[in-house]
Amino acid sequence: MITDLLETNPERPSVDDQIDHIRNNFNWKRVHDVMTHLQWEWASVGVPALGDITAYGIDLLHRVKPDSSLACGGFKAENRYGMLSLEFMVADWDTSDFCNYSI
Repeated sequence: MITDLLETNPERPSVDDQIDHIRNNFNWKRVHDVMTHLQWEWASVGVPALGDITAYGIDLLHRVKPDSSLACGGFKAENRYGMLSLEFMVADWDTSDFCNYSI
């Protein structure tokens, strides 16, 4: 089963290596440009600076628990089978609540 393979794979990068990879490859400027264009403000900060956006995304990656996700401020950090991902979401919809069905 794929989950067993991922959980026991010694080749899986460390959390720190994954975070460094995301830090170096995620398009932080695009997020800042979208937030500026949409006038997307965080609490009393207004539109956050590029450095604040980067720091916040990285912080979410450090805080997300295994096999879960954490979303706030437009970001969604996930840890699935020890592999991290980060998204910036402008719009999203899910019908699981509508169908009252969970997987």
